[in-house]
Amino acid sequence: MTFLLVVVLSVALLLALLRIEALRRARRSEEWKDWNVLLTPRGQQAYEEMRYRMTDELALADIAFVRAAETHAFGSTDEAKRFLDVGTRLIETHAPNMRHLLAGMAIFSRMVAGMAPITPLRPRDFELRQLAHLAQINRLLHHFIVTAGERFRFKVYILRSAFLVVARGFLRRSRQIRQDEKAAENAWLALESMRRDVHALTDESLEMFRLLVLALSR
Repeated sequence: MTFLLVVVLSVALLLALLRIEALRRARRSEEWKDWNVLLTPRGQQAYEEMRYRMTDELALADIAFVRAAETHAFGSTDEAKRFLDVGTRLIETHAPNMRHLLAGMAIFSRMVAGMAPITPLRPRDFELRQLAHLAQINRLLHHFIVTAGERFRFKVYILRSAFLVVARGFLRRSRQIRQDEKAAENAWLALESMRRDVHALTDESLEMFRLLVLALSR
C-alpha cells in the first residue's frame, strides 16, 4: 500500500512538473516574439570585438595542438611535446580569460531589467564526461529557476566551472604525455576531445555575451 502511494504521488508530481514546463515553454515562445533580437551598432561592435578576440586565442591553440598531433604521428616526440606545451599554455590563458569574462557578465546581468530567454546547455554537445554532467545539471535545474536573469547567472556559473574542468584536464593530460609513455596515446585522444569541448564552451559563452549586450542595449 505504501509503495502504491509513493508511485501515485510520484506520477502526480511528474505530471505537475510537465504542466509547469509546458506553461513556461508557451510563455517563453511569446517572449521571443516580442523580443527585439537586433543589437544596436555599438552593441554589435562590442560583440564582434569579443568574438574575434576569443576565436583568435583558440585559433592559436588549435594550430599548436594540430602541429603537436602531426609531429607525434610522424614520430617526432620531442617536437610534439614542444608544440603541446605551447598549446597547453594558450589554453591555460584562454580558460581564465573566459572565466573572468563570465564573472563580469554575471555581475552586469544584475543591472538588466529584462533579458531574452536563456536556453540550457545540452549534454550531447560535450565529449568530456564531466562537462556532460555539468550540462545535465544545468538542464535539469534550469526549469526550476523562475527568472531569465537567474537562469543567465546559473548558466554562467556552470560555464565557469566547465572552463576550470577543461583547464585542469589539459594540464593533467599534457603531464601524462610527457611522463607516461603507456598512457600517451589515450591522452592524445583525450586532448583532442577537450579541444572540441573548449570550442563548444567558448561558443556558448559568446552567445551569453551577445544576450547580455542585447539586454544592456535596450
